[in-house]
Amino acid sequence: MFKINHFKNLSNITHGITQRGGVGEQYGFFNLATHVNDDESKVIQNRKILAKEIGCEFDHLIFANQTHSTNVAMVDVIDDTTIDNTDAMITNTKGVCLNVLTADCVPILLYDPVKQAVGVVHAGWKGTAGNIIEKTIMAMSQNFQTKSEHLLVGIGPCISKTVYEVGEEVAIQFSPECLCKKENGKFNLDLVQSNINQLEAIGVLKRNIEIMRICTFQSLDFYSARKEGLESGRFSSFVMLN
Repeated sequence: MFKINHFKNLSNITHGITQRGGVGEQYGFFNLATHVNDDESKVIQNRKILAKEIGCEFDHLIFANQTHSTNVAMVDVIDDTTIDNTDAMITNTKGVCLNVLTADCVPILLYDPVKQAVGVVHAGWKGTAGNIIEKTIMAMSQNFQTKSEHLLVGIGPCISKTVYEVGEEVAIQFSPECLCKKENGKFNLDLVQSNINQLEAIGVLKRNIEIMRICTFQSLDFYSARKEGLESGRFSSFVMLN
């Protein structure tokens, strides 16, 4: 399991980024998504393994039915372990583990050490273009009185700008500094930089933003929908207040 360096030694939170397993592992490649072409019973087993490993009640593992929206859900009462039509979640409730599932999109973890609140964000190109990270931080501010300058941010493995090719209809929604035009008329898009720009614009301190510069397309440790198809598995980036 991978960790965000500036979250590692913090006793108030548990966090991590899962990785795919190897051939011969008991439950396959440790896919944690139920919406892809996988045996749901194996996915549930994988989630139970994760819960046990991090010391979380199984029914306190919260996932979202991610739809590339900019919707942010406040999780304070556990009514359901899957929240519909949501791509970001926030909480200040201890023992609730928020999970974001990705396979190229940008997973972002948020921690407010002053107000003791956390959040997770699924930022694909649609969510990034719609300023989902800004909306999530605004929701934390409204619900928990979070101040941007106090936030610690971890950006997990995602597809890198060197291999993420998009068409002009996508490119026009991003600033030129996040784009590199190719000879074929398409563009390479830097989703990470676009989210960093939004974080800094809303007042998050540069020194409080950590980026795991691991490309999901190029790494064997993570799933990649661009490389393997939309039915590839998904890995989780998660955070929980202890």
